[in-house]
Amino acid sequence: NQVGFIQYKKIYKGNKKKGYPATYAYITEIHNKDILFSNTRKVYDNDINKIDNNNYYSYTFDIKRENGDIDHVDLEIGDEINLNMCILSKKYGFSSLKINFDGLYMCFKSKTDNFNIEEVVSYSNTNDFLANYFYQIKYCKKNRKISDNRYVTTREIGGYYNGYNKLELFEKTWVNNYLIKNNNFNVAGSIEEMTKKHEMGISAFNHYRFLLSKILYAFIGVALVEEFSKWIFVFWQGYTSKRFDEIYDIIVYSVFVSLGFAFYENFLYVFNYGNVKTAFLRAILSIPAHACTAIFMGYYFCIAKQFKLKNRKNSEKYNLILSLMVPTLLHGIFDFCLMIGYVWFLVIFYIFITILYINSIRKIKGVSKYNQAVIHKSKYCPNCGRLLNNSVCQYCAHIEEKEK
Repeated sequence: NQVGFIQYKKIYKGNKKKGYPATYAYITEIHNKDILFSNTRKVYDNDINKIDNNNYYSYTFDIKRENGDIDHVDLEIGDEINLNMCILSKKYGFSSLKINFDGLYMCFKSKTDNFNIEEVVSYSNTNDFLANYFYQIKYCKKNRKISDNRYVTTREIGGYYNGYNKLELFEKTWVNNYLIKNNNFNVAGSIEEMTKKHEMGISAFNHYRFLLSKILYAFIGVALVEEFSKWIFVFWQGYTSKRFDEIYDIIVYSVFVSLGFAFYENFLYVFNYGNVKTAFLRAILSIPAHACTAIFMGYYFCIAKQFKLKNRKNSEKYNLILSLMVPTLLHGIFDFCLMIGYVWFLVIFYIFITILYINSIRKIKGVSKYNQAVIHKSKYCPNCGRLLNNSVCQYCAHIEEKEK
């Protein structure tokens, strides 16, 4: 009595002249602040235990959401496989769901701040050899009706499985009642094989997306940023300096700039992680790697300087670009192999650093063997050491005295 009642009562008195018996029913009702529930099951006076299988169980109740909104639900369940459900929400729209022997049908209407939306999903199995699938979504602006196709965009995806290991699909799109896309294609294989291929495709897509994100981060987010910060300093303070008077000098400048960068980077890593393991691994891996990439940077600076003295500007620019891009590529491979986290990439990593160390030593020996003085055809400012284009330095405004 506090929340509701269950009673047995006559709902139809019958008609003896016409031979209609009286009808009774079990009526259940529950009322509280959150749920309204009612159910009626019919029985006949001649057999109280006989339940009418041709009728539904009817349920009507309201559901209160956490935000306070109330949805009204009408639910009918048959004694056989038959279900009808309707949900009405003033804010979120109307939804319906039907399940029976023929298949499934669901319609969902919703609203956003700018659009009215209607989605339909259906599946029907007419016999053992034919199954139909269908999905449709419609949307239009909020001030238009979803039933008016002149202002509605509609997309349909569907098909049928013919039971002979073949799935025939179609895809259609309408915009303002005009068909702009109509594709048909077939997929061979059983449902299980198609599902497996679909799952493998999703897994492969996620895997390649993961690899792409790591590649972009390793080569652009880390390698290019770090190598450019070193390159611009070497170019600015070393390549244009009057102290660059021997070919081998620029390799020394590049390595020392790189080691200074590595010291600062290692300090941040050790300070943030605070363990001896991090310091040890970076000491034997990261610092030599920075030095090796700097050797390649200095090597191409050497070649660029030689072309500059010969007034071959295109070759100079080409080697200046290589002095940045080659260290970036090497640095990116180094970081990518460690970031990816796969065992076989670690094998590639150790092979890579071995080749990197060997080639770095060869570059140093080659440059030192053919080291020579740089014969400057241009004058340098005695105050700041920059190249002079005329008698006045464009960097420090020093005036060069003319020789008598």
